[in-house]
Amino acid sequence: MENWINRHYAEIESAKWGRQGFRLFAKSGLPLRATRPIPLELVPYQALIFGSDRLAPGWNFIDVAASAPSGSVVTGMALKCNDVLVASVEFPGADQTAFRAAFEIPDNQESGRLQALVRFDQGDWFHSGEVTFPVVTAIISEEDRMAYSMPLITQRIEADGIRAAFGARADINEGVTTFAMHAPAVLTYRLPANARYLRGKYGLPEGAYSDDNPSPSDGAEFIVRVKHQDGSETEVFRRTINPRVEAMDRGAHQLGVGLPPVTTGDSLELEITTGPSGDAASDWTYWSELKLETSL
Repeated sequence: MENWINRHYAEIESAKWGRQGFRLFAKSGLPLRATRPIPLELVPYQALIFGSDRLAPGWNFIDVAASAPSGSVVTGMALKCNDVLVASVEFPGADQTAFRAAFEIPDNQESGRLQALVRFDQGDWFHSGEVTFPVVTAIISEEDRMAYSMPLITQRIEADGIRAAFGARADINEGVTTFAMHAPAVLTYRLPANARYLRGKYGLPEGAYSDDNPSPSDGAEFIVRVKHQDGSETEVFRRTINPRVEAMDRGAHQLGVGLPPVTTGDSLELEITTGPSGDAASDWTYWSELKLETSL
């Protein structure tokens, strides 16, 4: 449907109407008589191409704008690419207006010669000078392929156990999953053999230590360890935060740790303790956006 619209219609004043939440289209395909160069006295009012300086293989969208001289109105605009008329629309009459032409460029084309056309009142069609745009293909180096890669999430790892003396809650807000776990608490997962990295966030919400909290938190400790089937453990992360005292401890903290070699059946343990003082008051701690990765 989108391609059919592109071939038969042109979008009118997309910048104006798009801001108001809708799109206005006019039928394209207005027949043109012979055109002539725009006279010197009308050069300030010629149709102009704007918003782009290159083309690409496939669909392209080029904006054309024009304003009418005093006493006249714009009644038509058009665009040619390599001498082929790709869009032409009629207007009821406007002092100034714009339209967006949609057209396709083949894969093997190196450049495109564009020419904008305008008609004032019901007079002649005038064409502007040609401009040549290069056709730019998407070329990427092997280095950039890796640098701009993104992870592919193929499965979810279910929690294996939860211990939370004061309760736990899983929230999803604007696509972000947060595990609210009042310290002390432990969250465990059964690790797949190819698990290599753990990412996420952790912290204490502002209300836990704010000045209007009668029993503010005095901090908490976050620990990540791998528990192996042979009974041994490998601690990979430990940090104590006290945001009431330390400004650097406020807000969400990034978690990114490598995991030791694991075998099927090993478990990941995320523990939160009440910190050095052992006081659990307002320790509304959380983990969020936890992800296991299979490669660094």
